Amino acid sequence: MHAYLIDRDNDRGLMKYSASCFRNLENDERRRLAGRTNRFLHHQSMLWMHENRLETYDFGGHSYNTTDDQLRAINYFKDNFGGELVEESNGTSMALALSPNLKQLLPRSR
Repeated sequence: MHAYLIDRDNDRGLMKYSASCFRNLENDERRRLAGRTNRFLHHQSMLWMHENRLETYDFGGHSYNTTDDQLRAINYFKDNFGGELVEESNGTSMALALSPNLKQLLPRSR
């Protein structure tokens, strides 16, 4: 399963969620099938985005210089599609992060 955010203003599709239950499968053949299915789903998503004139397919992150084997495998998977690695910030501003709690910080009027 994949879920995307589509940004028409910037002609971009961003993968927000990706889920695959290959780790729960009991044998190697089923795990390989799940992996091929996931790759096919990415390919179909890329084709849809191309047909809808989106210029960028954003995989949603890359674990730069990681030593974690699972994250390295994910990086390898993404890298095999080609494209270029771009550094971007995706943080939340302090004001936005505090806004849900702002009411609690303000003194109560009587």
